[in-house]
Amino acid sequence: MTKREENQSAFKAVESLYEDLGENQAFWAVMTYPEYLDDKNEDAFFDSGKEEVQAQINRLTELNFEILKGRCLDFGCGVGRLTNALAEHFESAVGVDVSSTMIDRANQIKRQGNTEFVLNKREDLTQLEEGTFDFVYSNKTIQHIPYPASKNYIKDFFSLLKPGGLTVFLVHDCKHHKE
Repeated sequence: MTKREENQSAFKAVESLYEDLGENQAFWAVMTYPEYLDDKNEDAFFDSGKEEVQAQINRLTELNFEILKGRCLDFGCGVGRLTNALAEHFESAVGVDVSSTMIDRANQIKRQGNTEFVLNKREDLTQLEEGTFDFVYSNKTIQHIPYPASKNYIKDFFSLLKPGGLTVFLVHDCKHHKE
């Protein structure tokens, strides 16, 4: 197997995992706490998204970042926990995910009328128009995506921005190894 084939296989494995999780444990796939098993506690699930988004916006404001309030993108949106929360702060919010089951569920349970959910099976974001987002946000998604797709996505986060736009992507702090 070539390196390219290995990378595509790894990407397909992640895609397959989230297709299954979207069908069977959508909330838990996003928030791996027992209270979200079997997609229970929907209100608490979405409230946690509101709290997270508000905390991030507060932090960015404290750091004197100007946040344009037009169109935002939630990368790795799952069932839309953060997309719906972002929609309260922006004119429109677009969630994008590799899993059709997650996108289907997001559309079924969406809470904001100014949200849109987009399925993206590509290893990049070129299906979205460059320069059309004021804010790109991703929380703890990129580390699940194998290289080179992860590199492509990060590059595309910036190409999707309008002038003056802001990209924020968060990853886990993996300090579990002894130094």
